[in-house]
Amino acid sequence: MNIFCFIGSMQGKNSTTLKYTKQLIDSLPSRGNNVDVFTAESLNILPCMGCNSCFATGICPQDNKDDMKMIKEKIKKCDLLIIGSPVYIHQISGSTKVFIDRLAHWSHLFPLTGKLAVVCTSTSTSGEEYVTSYLKKVVSAFGCICIDSLVINDLMLEEDINRNIMQLAEKVDKAYKNPKSLRGNVFQNGLYSSMYNQLSKHRQGYEYNYWLKNGLLDFYTFDSFLTYTLNKV
Repeated sequence: MNIFCFIGSMQGKNSTTLKYTKQLIDSLPSRGNNVDVFTAESLNILPCMGCNSCFATGICPQDNKDDMKMIKEKIKKCDLLIIGSPVYIHQISGSTKVFIDRLAHWSHLFPLTGKLAVVCTSTSTSGEEYVTSYLKKVVSAFGCICIDSLVINDLMLEEDINRNIMQLAEKVDKAYKNPKSLRGNVFQNGLYSSMYNQLSKHRQGYEYNYWLKNGLLDFYTFDSFLTYTLNKV
């Protein structure tokens, strides 16, 4: 299992989110040697400039100035994508938002269809539901099948955290070993159908050409495209 993990914390090795996410990775029965774990402070990621070049051409002019080109290549090669963020005022951290913004056009292309995902967050007391809900929506828009979330709250007992990590590791391993049983969620199927209808009507531009080239226009629902993708592997 190839794993890519991004933790949107500037605390480096002192990050609580990183600590327990690494524990989850170490607990995965199918974990291989190809594991990339990055924290925000270890990367150079420039903010999105809002130029819409990625949506219009698939190319971000910032990619040649920072680490995002390398990051995108690693994500596309992984089997499991993990995105983690501490809770900052009931939302993701600024570093996590910068990371996600630079991948924004993927939400129209479903390039990670069939890959597994886990979202992680840590908080002192509250707000985890807002962070996990948003991160699940993001990875779903990219095409990932989000297995579940790992939530760390300072009010939780260590034994409860450890049990949750082991249960989540088992769920990820089961999904990895039985990929053809995976199904999309309501949000994914709705987003896919919306994009399908829009692109089928206008039939021009970068996104239309991407959908045509990669076979997405042959399927009206995300679940159908997911099944097709998994059967190719």
